[in-house]
Amino acid sequence: MKTIFRSKNIALKIADKINILSNKIGRKVRIMHVCGTHEHT
Repeated sequence: MKTIFRSKNIALKIADKINILSNKIGRKVRIMHVCGTHEHT
């Protein structure tokens, strides 16, 4: 599971899907980062 979260290719695919979906909304979308200790591995 760790490798999924560290994969550049997967991150780019997710970013692309977010971009496509946000364009369908028709306005700027803000994504908030929620801090947590789980991300510092």
